[in-house]
Amino acid sequence: MLQLRKLSAWITVDGKELHEYGAEISDDGKEATCWIPSKVGQHFAVNWKNTSRASRLPTSLGARLFLDGTEFSGGHMSEYPTTVTRIGVPSSNTTVKPFIFSKVELTDDDNFLAMPSGTGEIKILISEVTIKKNRRAVSYKAAVPELAQKVHERSKKGIVHGVSLANNIRRPKGTESYGGSVTKTRLRDLVTFVFKYRPLDILQANDIAPLPSKRKSLMMSKIEDQEEEQETLAETKQALQAALRRIEMLESSQKRKNNPEPALRRVKKARQDLEIIDLT
Repeated sequence: MLQLRKLSAWITVDGKELHEYGAEISDDGKEATCWIPSKVGQHFAVNWKNTSRASRLPTSLGARLFLDGTEFSGGHMSEYPTTVTRIGVPSSNTTVKPFIFSKVELTDDDNFLAMPSGTGEIKILISEVTIKKNRRAVSYKAAVPELAQKVHERSKKGIVHGVSLANNIRRPKGTESYGGSVTKTRLRDLVTFVFKYRPLDILQANDIAPLPSKRKSLMMSKIEDQEEEQETLAETKQALQAALRRIEMLESSQKRKNNPEPALRRVKKARQDLEIIDLT
């Protein structure tokens, strides 16, 4: 759970909070960032709350939710501190399209070379707001924006998952209004929470998430085995090179023994030289 200024936010899957890794807070104390693991096919919910013990809020609070850079309503609290949960986007008076992690489509189309800001992120911006109830009916068609699902293969930067909207389900009880029947006017931005999501193995490969102790032990053992194999290989290579040099020396010696012609030629030449010496 990320916390700033008596406000907190977290992501849940099946009602359980996802592990957060590498949490950081900006120098001005207005933004908190962390990494969370994502898995294709997981429905998730975005949650935020006011942790103040005050019985009533001095001003209404509203949230803007950004999924891969696309803006959605993040809900509001206008009177009492509570928890706001968003499981998806309302598609009718009785249905909602849930948020879900999905696999992105890689493309070589250069139109997708520039990655949109916010790709691979779930961001919640909480502000002080004024609330005005709407009298006209809500346009649910306009409330369901499209989410980009393509990433250029040369600029994916480990982004293999995206956020999309699943098929309609019935709205859970107590979410009939779902924030769509009011208009929020922002007065002052308070805090921002950013959850960067990636597959767990990518987080582990980049030393963001720890390896399981058993897997870590196996990997360390494998590394030690590889180092031992390399040392044995080097020693064996040196021994083979020494043996080859010894073999070459023995072969050279054996050739000299089996082939005395060069020595005989030297003896014959010496005899010829002696014969031509004039002793008179």
